[in-house]
Amino acid sequence: MSRKKKTIEIPDKLVEGWEKVEKAIDENADLLSERTYSLAAGGLALSFTVMSFIVGEDKAALGWQALVIWSLFLLCIILDTISIFSAKRKAEKLELLFREKVNQGQTMPETEVNKMIDKTNRSINRFNMIVFILLLITIVWTFIYSYLLLIKVS
Repeated sequence: MSRKKKTIEIPDKLVEGWEKVEKAIDENADLLSERTYSLAAGGLALSFTVMSFIVGEDKAALGWQALVIWSLFLLCIILDTISIFSAKRKAEKLELLFREKVNQGQTMPETEVNKMIDKTNRSINRFNMIVFILLLITIVWTFIYSYLLLIKVS
């Protein structure tokens, strides 16, 4: 039995490929982004409240580390927003590419379409993981700093 390279008509592959891209990007953006945004926004509010309560009237007790922690929480929120817009932009570019292929009446191997989709998903996932790791580091740093601040003012 001979193995042929599987080639699929672009109009069929456009619909299937676009659905894969859209589903993967939406799931990725929704799940990790929702968690990142919630943790970063909550961490920012909670750390600000807790640290302000710990130091009371002596705001000078808050060191540069508190400002860095709050800045990192804000950075995570901003990077999360960039990730969402980037995912949508990449999806739109792939859709445009697929539409151009359809208009030219070209066919495309299924493996090539899958590689394009996988490449897009991989880059978005890497970016989101970096942001999430930065957020986790910031959360741990916040706990350590809050504990040390509590000891310092006691």
